[in-house]
Amino acid sequence: MVHGGCSSVGCYAVTDPVIDEIWTLLTAAFAARQQRVAVHIFPFRLTDGNLARTVQHPWHAFWGELRIGHELFERDKLPPRVGVCQVRHHFEPALTIRDAGVASEPQCRPRQQARSL
Repeated sequence: MVHGGCSSVGCYAVTDPVIDEIWTLLTAAFAARQQRVAVHIFPFRLTDGNLARTVQHPWHAFWGELRIGHELFERDKLPPRVGVCQVRHHFEPALTIRDAGVASEPQCRPRQQARSL
């Protein structure tokens, strides 16, 4: 699903140097007996400016929802815990590297606003 060659037929295409880096990281993780590796992919850097340029896009609200997870990652440098509650993504900070990317089981509490981070 992720490959080099910088071409795509429905997958995530990256340049050859990037896939080499991903391969190196995955190989090291599995050699260290890590059972899984969380991969969180965002459509673009979810900054104020970038989101402002997408206001008319049909996916704008969804991208705004993903922004919470993006901001947690940028702040903590760990993939956040993520779950789904009432068809919306719910993000929580990962407390440790072992906790990073683990599925969250939200109690369907009110949606956290990105500005509260």
